[in-house]
Amino acid sequence: MAERSELGWARLFADLARELEITPTTEQRLHRIAELATSVTGCTWAAIAMATDQTPVVAATSDPDIGEHIAKLQAAAGGGPTWQAVRTGTTVHVPDLINETRWPEHVRELIEKTPVRAILAFCLQLDDQHPLGALTLYSDRRDAFPPRIYQAATVYADHAAIALDHDRTQATADNLKIALQTSREIGVAVGILVERYRVSSEQAFDMLRLASQHTHHKLRHIAEDLVLTGEFNDPR
Repeated sequence: MAERSELGWARLFADLARELEITPTTEQRLHRIAELATSVTGCTWAAIAMATDQTPVVAATSDPDIGEHIAKLQAAAGGGPTWQAVRTGTTVHVPDLINETRWPEHVRELIEKTPVRAILAFCLQLDDQHPLGALTLYSDRRDAFPPRIYQAATVYADHAAIALDHDRTQATADNLKIALQTSREIGVAVGILVERYRVSSEQAFDMLRLASQHTHHKLRHIAEDLVLTGEFNDPR
């Protein structure tokens, strides 16, 4: 991997930030984060795992075959660098897998079944927020992450965390927008039923609820149809 000046690194990360910003979908952004990690750090493979209430779930890899294989080995072993990074909110560095004593079952499987020999796993989170996931770098060479590369990978992981947080914030905003729109439509539908059947707002909402149960359609869809078409089959 060619040496870069400080200005070179600054320009590289500025370009990366712009590229991640304009990537259109979350799925594409996750895959691009994994792909770009190999360019930034010179690692052989990279993977993005998303944090869940149970165990981290691999969402994207720079090489699907090796990435999925490693993920399955880690899941079977019940732990590994990626899991520890997410669970502890720390960076986990394995410079030489041959000499690693943590996660013995997982390490043994990696050595026997993959070319992986060094690992660097970052917890992706902003400040003291709940972890978003992990960026894990894999190399087929031991000692593949010397200080300069380690530092560059740390900065890149920060960019990845910002990109993931942007997606989470956008998803929250989209969900809130949907919830507000749904609330408005239900309110309008209740108003229509109140006027049409001369019932209270509570009784009108119960009518929507009963219609949802009888038709096996979501209540918001019943409300949408009523608002759009004026049609409603009284379930009482």
